[in-house]
Amino acid sequence: MSEEFTAPVAETVVETPAPAPQNAEPMTETVTAPEVNPVEPVSIQPPVSLDTPAPSKPEKLEDPGTELAEKLRLELEEVSKERIRLQKLTDRHLDSERLNYLREIGAKDGMTDKDLLLLAPSADVTTPEGRAAMDDFREQSGVYFDHRVMTKPAQLEEMVTGFKESEYGTFTQKNALKILKKMTGSKP
Repeated sequence: MSEEFTAPVAETVVETPAPAPQNAEPMTETVTAPEVNPVEPVSIQPPVSLDTPAPSKPEKLEDPGTELAEKLRLELEEVSKERIRLQKLTDRHLDSERLNYLREIGAKDGMTDKDLLLLAPSADVTTPEGRAAMDDFREQSGVYFDHRVMTKPAQLEEMVTGFKESEYGTFTQKNALKILKKMTGSKP
């Protein structure tokens, strides 16, 4: 199936050192077209080698949010454990303060710390409201406290305010306050 055809060759101007002849006729050239085979369909997939096994299932891609969620979950567990530890430490400190205050206002020596903590209200005695709650508890539960201890040490100072001092300084307000605190069992 070869066809021959002739095509006129166009004149081209090429600069050459020698001048082109003036009477030149256009040249014709005979070109034979190559034989063309029909187009075969091309496979898109690469050929499969017999040595490598075919993939059974595509690998499942991991969600990047899963790794972040796991990291955050572990961090939350650590923070929760630390919060619980600090809460226990705070509770222990507040219990110690409550016991000190209860002993200060005259809790009987026969009462154990555990008994006092179970009976007394859970109030923060470092605040005025907490101290007032403990004082109310003492007044309502007089059985658990020595009666010789006054509820409020401020009352002792009020008692001594009108005290007249002796002429020679033997009896002063300060000495009278010490004596009252010793008699009532309050800390000097």
